[in-house]
Amino acid sequence: MHGKMLKSVVTNGDKAMHKAIKTVMPESVRRLCCWHVEQNVQTNVQDDNFTRAFCNCMLNFMTEDEFDLQWFSMVEKFGLNNSEWVSAMLKMYEFLKNIDRALDRIRNMETFNDYQCSTSTPVYGTHLLGLEKHAAEKYTINVFFLVREEIREEASLSIGNCVQDVDNYTYTFKKFGNANRIWTTRFIPSVNHIHCSRKMFETDDLPCSHTFSVMKAMDMQHIPSSLILD
Repeated sequence: MHGKMLKSVVTNGDKAMHKAIKTVMPESVRRLCCWHVEQNVQTNVQDDNFTRAFCNCMLNFMTEDEFDLQWFSMVEKFGLNNSEWVSAMLKMYEFLKNIDRALDRIRNMETFNDYQCSTSTPVYGTHLLGLEKHAAEKYTINVFFLVREEIREEASLSIGNCVQDVDNYTYTFKKFGNANRIWTTRFIPSVNHIHCSRKMFETDDLPCSHTFSVMKAMDMQHIPSSLILD
């Protein structure tokens, strides 16, 4: 193949082969062979007329609603409502259809958020205006609102201690009204990264209030790039 990866590989649905293709040719798309699908239908149902009707469903172009109508009509016609194999095929189809719908909703929401970000400007009002504006530039509107809450929460924190080491600063923070709860945050200037014991960035991909408190202490006007995922 002169070093070129196959764009697609047609198989019979064998799981071991599918696993091997993912390992050896990870960029190739695996497709099911129509002939093998037809043989699978015949093996499980053993009705030539149903197999022909199934192939008609599989190969003809139709809308989702048209497919549903033809499928249920076909199953009813051949009395296969109680067939375990037919029920399993329907469950798989419904599962994939729900995934497609969920992905469509996610894409639509991302498009809507991108539109809002490009056509509207939020009203700024926190005590860390520079960081708030930078957050508005870098995040979608819904994520920005979450980040802004962390910026506001920073106002209730106080630095308990700051220890400067060779290559980092270690801060301890207390929250007003809850002095017994202490958070430790470390700033590493060489990589411009802030790590907090709250681990909000590790779990939610967002900087927490303690992280913003370090930014304030270091007089930063921009959120470090290491804390903004592409």
